[in-house]
Amino acid sequence: MKKEIALENLKLLTKILGRKFWLDCGTLLGAVREKDFIEHDTDIDVGMLEEEWEDKYLALFENEGFKIKVLGPRNYGMQISMKRKDVKTDIFLYFKEGGERFFACWLNKGQFLEDIIKMSYPAYHVEQLEILKFKGEIYNVPSDYQKFLTQRYGDWSKVDKQFRWDTSPKNIK
Repeated sequence: MKKEIALENLKLLTKILGRKFWLDCGTLLGAVREKDFIEHDTDIDVGMLEEEWEDKYLALFENEGFKIKVLGPRNYGMQISMKRKDVKTDIFLYFKEGGERFFACWLNKGQFLEDIIKMSYPAYHVEQLEILKFKGEIYNVPSDYQKFLTQRYGDWSKVDKQFRWDTSPKNIK
């Protein structure tokens, strides 16, 4: 991944979404553990509460040069996958389910509900955010982000070269 383009894309996310998103998944892991993007990571990951998403954002991202794919249905697990200057960005919308929030990753381009992989966390992690300085900018991160990372990765302080996004997370439901 081209880090300078990734930073440009994060700044564009901030321009369009304001402070409504947080660093998530591998981007959060890199920001915390390595103070950088993970060397072998291939995309930017951010999260956002589902109820804060507005469809008008799609046109705003397109105007900034992003090519967009929407995966999954709007009312259950929608994920926005975008690419600009060969750097992919995923926006994971977090849906409320009881006392938890989940986001969806989709197999087979999100065509069928059985293709959903749900990642679930206690809701407080993403309903109350903290801030973290990353690459000279301030970004939102989940509250108690070290515990948040542990719930996904287990011992996140060590590099796991066998980690697979679709089978390895500890919080798959």
